[in-house]
Amino acid sequence: MNKKEIFVTGCKLLSIYCFVTGVPLIFTAIATFFANMDVPSELQTSYFVTSMGIRITPILLIALGIFLLKQSETLYYIAFKEEEEESSSIEKWLEISIKVCGLFLIIQYLPNLVQSVSTFWAMKTSPPVFEMFQQNNFTSQYAVSSIFAVLLGCYLLIDGRIFIKLGIKNQA
Repeated sequence: MNKKEIFVTGCKLLSIYCFVTGVPLIFTAIATFFANMDVPSELQTSYFVTSMGIRITPILLIALGIFLLKQSETLYYIAFKEEEEESSSIEKWLEISIKVCGLFLIIQYLPNLVQSVSTFWAMKTSPPVFEMFQQNNFTSQYAVSSIFAVLLGCYLLIDGRIFIKLGIKNQA
């Protein structure tokens, strides 16, 4: 198998992961439509924002799965901008693995980031009567780690040279 075939196969495997992860979350999202609507008026906005985060997550995962399934070759040309001279077998496998790992980080943490943003927004719109310092602190830390993971995933997918060089350096 050549580099393109391996990468496209990795994308298709990740698309299956997206579907397997996203489909069960659809049932959680559906439940938010039938949840108790006796929410006090001062909490309506918080409830709405939190519900939207829960509803967007499975849609995002399934959309990512469809994108990976249909556009894996296009993604290959984004990840591997130019064809380089023939590299060693270890370097080729390492490069492909790092780029697929970048895709995985994006897929894994993008839904977490969406939920963190919706939770953070819900806390900011909730009445000041509720003490949410601990929840706010947790959400902020979770959002920061999710942002970092998505950015790292983008770096690994688009470039990743630092990690490739580290892996090859350790091989020598």
